Amino acid sequence: MLYLLIEIAITKIFPNSTNYLCSWHVQQNLKKKFAYLNRNVKKQTREITQEKKKLYNEITNLPFCEYIEQFENLSEKIIESDYVSDELKDYLEEKFSKKNLWVKGYMKEKFTCGICTSSRIESKHRVYKKYLNSTTRLACLFRVFKDLEEVEITNFKEEVSKLDVLENQNLENSDLIKQFQSTYSTYVIRKLKNNLMESVNYSVEKKSTNIW
Repeated sequence: MLYLLIEIAITKIFPNSTNYLCSWHVQQNLKKKFAYLNRNVKKQTREITQEKKKLYNEITNLPFCEYIEQFENLSEKIIESDYVSDELKDYLEEKFSKKNLWVKGYMKEKFTCGICTSSRIESKHRVYKKYLNSTTRLACLFRVFKDLEEVEITNFKEEVSKLDVLENQNLENSDLIKQFQSTYSTYVIRKLKNNLMESVNYSVEKKSTNIW
């Protein structure tokens, strides 16, 4: 009931938004439903066991299919499989009818910052629960939000700073950069460092016996 009220509220306040389903939670449901495919059964041959486990992996990875064509091909193959009962096929058909809400490839139709699970939100909830309870006043609620966000921003800046230091160390240790330092100023090196680093990141791949 609460979930339904929240969904109605979101629709009213943000009419152009889409209320997606968490791909990770959908995956967990699929794992429970099709766990029998991932078991070793003495009576079945090794080949059948491998086929079932492969099918299990294909089913449980459906939520994270990057491309629509990939999902369509896999879903069609799964529905046609003799290892899936009619009851479970009906279950999958019902899930597939809402595929645009939980399959990553379909979720790309709208801007989601690449997010397809609720894990980030739930991790924030765990943090908030340490400081809030049912008796928390509204003013305290906003103060906690503000303080925690400031901590996250500070941690983010520190992490970025560490990465910058590491990047500069790698830059200074590069033989190519050392060679250029004798010719160009520090300003020029800094401005062109990405181009200089990329210039040494090419690899040679053997295409055939006589062609490289």
